[in-house]
Amino acid sequence: MNAWPMSLLNQARTSNDDKEIMKCLDFVLSSAKLGLIHESVDVDHIASYTRSWFAWANGVFAETILDLAKRKPHLIFKNATPYEL
Repeated sequence: MNAWPMSLLNQARTSNDDKEIMKCLDFVLSSAKLGLIHESVDVDHIASYTRSWFAWANGVFAETILDLAKRKPHLIFKNATPYEL
């Protein structure tokens, strides 16, 4: 069974629960060994994926990081102050 990392990134963006957010990010990052987000990942074997990179998913990843930088900076920065463009 495959999961879309994009769906986990959207889950992270719509959650207020720090543990849930980090669980989503951890899965996505652990499956992105090439440094890019895949289209889908086999949930039982994360080394198995479709498309080595998927531009839409990478864009959603960037949006998620920017959202967390503003909304929950303590999850991604050592110095936890909100960051906005």
